[in-house]
Amino acid sequence: MYKRILLVYPPSVSMNREDRCQIPVKNVVMEPLYPPMDLLSLAAVGEGEGGVCRVSDHSRGNGTPELFLREIIEFAPDLLLMSVTTPTLAADLGLCSAIKKVAPGVKVIAKGAHFLKFDREVLKAYPDLDMVIRGETERTFRDIVSGADMKDIAGISWRSQQGIVSNPDRPFIEDLDGLPFPARHLVDKNRYLMPHNGRPMGVIRVSRGCPYHCFFCLATPVAGKRVRKRSPESIVDEIKLCMDRYGMSDFVFYSDVFNVDRDWVVKLCRNITDSGLRVSWSSNVRVDSVDRETIMLMKKAGCFLVSFGVESGSQEVRDRMGKAIRTDQIRDAMKIFKEAGLRTYPYYLIGLPWDTHETVENTVRFAIDLGSDYAGIFTATPFPGTRFYDYAVENGLLENSGAESGACFEGAYRYPVAGGHYLSRDEIALLHKKAINRYFMRPGYIAKHIGRIRSLREFLNYSKVALSLLGRGGAKRL
Repeated sequence: MYKRILLVYPPSVSMNREDRCQIPVKNVVMEPLYPPMDLLSLAAVGEGEGGVCRVSDHSRGNGTPELFLREIIEFAPDLLLMSVTTPTLAADLGLCSAIKKVAPGVKVIAKGAHFLKFDREVLKAYPDLDMVIRGETERTFRDIVSGADMKDIAGISWRSQQGIVSNPDRPFIEDLDGLPFPARHLVDKNRYLMPHNGRPMGVIRVSRGCPYHCFFCLATPVAGKRVRKRSPESIVDEIKLCMDRYGMSDFVFYSDVFNVDRDWVVKLCRNITDSGLRVSWSSNVRVDSVDRETIMLMKKAGCFLVSFGVESGSQEVRDRMGKAIRTDQIRDAMKIFKEAGLRTYPYYLIGLPWDTHETVENTVRFAIDLGSDYAGIFTATPFPGTRFYDYAVENGLLENSGAESGACFEGAYRYPVAGGHYLSRDEIALLHKKAINRYFMRPGYIAKHIGRIRSLREFLNYSKVALSLLGRGGAKRL
């Protein structure tokens, strides 16, 4: 049984490290930094097994390998878990040998979506990494911490005396209400703030799983096709705990798809409203599941922002990638969001395999015409485990080697990993840069957001966005 447990984001690129998206925060416009909820959830499991846990985010601020290793020496863990992303894989796991030098007896394990596809390859490449967790982590981590025999722990790949072993997959967790609330007392809440008002960000995982299995997305491979929901009562209890113990009133309701079950959404919103809790929150939605009554209930319960995937302004590209939403559904949903007074944050991808100069132009024009409050415009990234990755490999679109090591993903979302059938990687990179410039540097867009500023924090946030754009060449005429 392990007693001293260190759970870390290593000192590499600052990322939102949840397995589905793996979005870098630096140089990506309008992407806030989330607390390390995966680590806090595992720390709660470790504490429940009697362990002394510490959570450290070395990817923030001035984190360095030297400070990271110094903490290991000072805390003296017998178990160390790293949350690893595909873009940061080499930088993160490259520290394993140094970890073993300063703490020879520590068990080093890693979690991350990358290991769903490349578990054995990674263990072979990093001999000082003892184990990786595949899939959902909480029950697997409980078994590890409690000292269960390695050969009996589902969902891990590890080193035996005979070599690398991949144990059977672990079934998805059915009773999400049975999981402990994240150990939020282990981090400084003031390091993770809502971008629009500067108050502490409370992230609450409300459901897992997505039935749609979008071409580019890891949600279904990571969490399964069936949506497993927490009860509204459990969610409200966690909200109350966050408010009473941590003074939080601003939340992100994190899910793979929030509004797929209308009855559940309605019940959750009514439970929040009936409780008298004065909170604000955001969530993601599918536009083809939007209806006016539900959105109005969400607004009444405190929802202030919805995010949703558009991906492309071309219906043909959406159809070819299996994104089963229509342009009229997007526009109809936007009308409802605006009527309800919700802020909107759609996502777009530049550089899907079937993109051409014309379809990218359609996407940029559509994004501008839609009139959303914010937008995420990214280069399309074929992460291992997605249908996009398999398609890119089968069609020879991955122009770099090193997928197993993550080496070709280091510029994910900013510089394309794969070319398309009609556009090269360099062309996609230039079109993405132009799209960012045209969308965010519009005088009307800038004036709209300047007019919304109500605090110094909000001013500083928008200033950082402007500097990021200028740093990318966004002020130049492209």
